[in-house]
Amino acid sequence: MRCRRGRATCRVWKAGHVAALGTEVTGLSLGDAVCALAPGGGYAEYCRVPVEQCLPVPEGLSMVEAATLPEVFLLFGSTL
Repeated sequence: MRCRRGRATCRVWKAGHVAALGTEVTGLSLGDAVCALAPGGGYAEYCRVPVEQCLPVPEGLSMVEAATLPEVFLLFGSTL
């Protein structure tokens, strides 16, 4: 996933576009807009994230807004 400074948060919460895929990855394509929680954090322009932790960026959300979604879903999911 590629995260450009100023366009998405570059910490544990990530949002960006798929820049590379593993050979067994299905359901995503290069260039797809995704958001995810990066295991161990992601303080770089690129980070590797397990496909299971990627969510599509909903239409109408900025990358900064989308980067907050995985944390919200995990927080509410764990409290239910």
